[in-house]
Amino acid sequence: MDHFILKAFFEEFPFLSTIGRPKERCEHITVRRATMDLYRRGPKQYKFVGPTANIYEGDEVRLFASCGAQLGQVKVEYNLRDGSAEMSTQRGESILAAISRLGVTEQVHYIVWILFGYKIVNHRSEPAWRATIYKPAKDICPVDLLTEARTIAQKKVKAESDV
Repeated sequence: MDHFILKAFFEEFPFLSTIGRPKERCEHITVRRATMDLYRRGPKQYKFVGPTANIYEGDEVRLFASCGAQLGQVKVEYNLRDGSAEMSTQRGESILAAISRLGVTEQVHYIVWILFGYKIVNHRSEPAWRATIYKPAKDICPVDLLTEARTIAQKKVKAESDV
């Protein structure tokens, strides 16, 4: 990523320096508006461990207030495979579930989705990352989405219990 553009992003969004990724390894940063689909998605990470190579890639999602304070992180769905074909998994959560769990419905202003992994440079792998900063949608309110999700869950439980 161009040095001056990268520097401008870190000045405009100072909380980027708190995500624990080296600035010089950043490939790309974009800014978008949050969508309904975004709130229902969650991050995933994959790790493949073998006798000749280790591959580690995935996402992480962090929630920030308008002042730049980190409010929390979304739990990641995690998959680990090793050379003996054993696999371990950990169930993750959606962004909406994390907002509810953390109790920060009113405070969330920025959602930062970070993709990390490796890129090939001169026949070798180097760690790299990219980020998308999601600003609040103008027509979507997390409070309304949480209310809707709770109502749907209550209806499902009611339907199950009436059988």
